[in-house]
Amino acid sequence: MCCSSTGLMFAAKLYLDKTTPLYYADKDGAEELQTSFSLKKEEAEREFKLWRELAPQYSHYCKVLTLNDVPSLTMPFFPPIAIVQRHEALPQIKERLDEFADKGYFYSEEVCWTHVGYREIDGMMQITMIDLGSLADAVDATVTAIVRSEMVEKQMRVLLHTINEPVSQVTPAIP
Repeated sequence: MCCSSTGLMFAAKLYLDKTTPLYYADKDGAEELQTSFSLKKEEAEREFKLWRELAPQYSHYCKVLTLNDVPSLTMPFFPPIAIVQRHEALPQIKERLDEFADKGYFYSEEVCWTHVGYREIDGMMQITMIDLGSLADAVDATVTAIVRSEMVEKQMRVLLHTINEPVSQVTPAIP
């Protein structure tokens, strides 16, 4: 989570790589570092495109940048949903997952509560799915509505199974 100089909160996702200081010391390492940087920047650009496609109302807040020499994506900050509000959020979460499925996207790993963002607007809960970088590439358009529905139901069962678990602590990407 970050804060602008004017006090606006936003999230910055840094696409880190497990580099070592040795990469800076030799020519081969420098080439490998540049290749890695390019691949990580492509990951950031892919997630940026997903924000534009799947959450266009927020995409103007997203930018692909280089922060501290690391490819990065800035995006809106959404706090996690409190455990006591999760049951209330389930219908909207299903709606969002159905919207993603209709466009061929599903979370590549099991969906979790850190993929769900929350805001209250005019006293109403607004749910946004986040961590769009965890979405698998769009599946073939021939996937039937039944298969899409089954995949969404599976994701909903995972969320329901973990509905009372706190959001786990974030661990460093590089030890």
